[in-house]
Amino acid sequence: IELRGERSGLSGTDPTPIELVLEVDDASQLGAPVGAGDATFIRPGGGLIRLRGSAVIGNRRDIGADAEIGLLLGAPVIRVLLDGGEQWRLSLGSDGRLSGPWRPTPRADFVSHGTVDLATSSHRSRESIAAERAAIARFLEQDLRTPVRFTGLIERPDGQDLRRMPVWIELVSDADGTLSGQAWLASESGGVALSGRRTGRDLILQGTRVLDGSTDPRRLTSERWQLRVSGIDPAPELSGRATGVGRGGIIRLQAIDAATRDAQREAILTALDGPGFRVQNLSISGAPEPSVLRLRSDRSAGTVEGEIFGGDLTGSTSRAYPPGLVQGRLIEDRDQWLLELTIDGCVEPIRQRPPQQFMFSGRLTPLEDGSVVIDAWSAPGVGNQQWLVMHPVGEERLEPSAEHRLRLNAQRLGAVTSITGVPAVGDAVLVLVHASERDARVGQIFTDGTRFAHGNSIATAALHAGVLAVGETGLIRVVYGAPFTEPLEVVERNGVRSQRLTRPNAGVPSFTIQRVAAEP
Repeated sequence: IELRGERSGLSGTDPTPIELVLEVDDASQLGAPVGAGDATFIRPGGGLIRLRGSAVIGNRRDIGADAEIGLLLGAPVIRVLLDGGEQWRLSLGSDGRLSGPWRPTPRADFVSHGTVDLATSSHRSRESIAAERAAIARFLEQDLRTPVRFTGLIERPDGQDLRRMPVWIELVSDADGTLSGQAWLASESGGVALSGRRTGRDLILQGTRVLDGSTDPRRLTSERWQLRVSGIDPAPELSGRATGVGRGGIIRLQAIDAATRDAQREAILTALDGPGFRVQNLSISGAPEPSVLRLRSDRSAGTVEGEIFGGDLTGSTSRAYPPGLVQGRLIEDRDQWLLELTIDGCVEPIRQRPPQQFMFSGRLTPLEDGSVVIDAWSAPGVGNQQWLVMHPVGEERLEPSAEHRLRLNAQRLGAVTSITGVPAVGDAVLVLVHASERDARVGQIFTDGTRFAHGNSIATAALHAGVLAVGETGLIRVVYGAPFTEPLEVVERNGVRSQRLTRPNAGVPSFTIQRVAAEP
């Protein structure tokens, strides 16, 4: 029986999603099913029925679960004991749902903590389970005698978040159950050779040597994996636990072949053209608003381009994103589709910081609804690797703010925030300018009323010419012409005064300015 639902607390926190899978220990003694969806069973003549299985609570997976079914005041009740001591006491309602109180330890009470509410999502017969176990045995004893490739993720809780690291593995078994193979962790840019043994459905593996091209051999040699064949249809699945320096977590893998891999590419490119992704950086505290990534794909080339806008992405004041323009490509790395992306940060007109780049790679996981989740990371490094997760926004169409839209369009048009060097007569430059009150008071300009001297404050010149107002940001076209050759008097316009120029420099060109629409 597979049940899904949530566990609620009395403290007002958000409910935690939970899953519970149970299997009867002695199925041959079952009586008639009682309740909707075959959710509970009662032994003929009464008494307890014992079950075993596993649970998922939020980010915690593969929690061992023991349960027993009996009668309480004439009604069916399931008592569930989880590894760690947490207990649930569930009763069957008229709607077929199982619900009841929970307690964190046997020493606590059942009235002070909250409730568990579950509904049956699937129920399997003894015949289907027996057929699956026979197929698993054939896979382990026959099919695994030739190398089989798997791809998947190592899921590691990180506070309230879940860090998911992509992994590729190739395994082969000898007749005596000895295992050998290799594994590669794309986010670590490294891999290990594997050896181990097979015991029933369990596969015990450990790293023996580091593969060529690995970046951090010391960490990789500590790999220890305990896996079990958890499914066989439509493809063999492995699940279990990984241990190692900085990489403990739950492993979930599925066998992969060329046909499946190629089909995934088309599904992924279609999903990338959707409304976009909400981006969360798991390495920093949550932003007050989400970052949003929107992409457009070129199917034939396998490339993407797009934009990112919204809340802070990196948590770094020296290279804050968004907004930024995005370029990338879809690549195949050991049967996994990875998206390599580069964000070119937009020019920042207030602090006039130069554009910065942020590069990361992500594994794309297709979902049943046709969307994809992207688990991404920056280049491996000791203590400074950024981890991101990107979930599809659904049908919601999120748009950049007016400021981010202006900066994105200015970046597409090649705008800068300052001009360096001495331009030549005839040069034209697009400048993204923010005009402050200080620019109106202390910015120095020399002008004849229409032209300004190179090196003058462009923000002050824009205020003087009336193409910008105080507090406004705009895109300005600066066009260079002949230098001033005669002295200039003070000219006051739009509340801004120029300075007197008594000795013009014939080597410095003048410029005119014009406000332009920041359209891509």
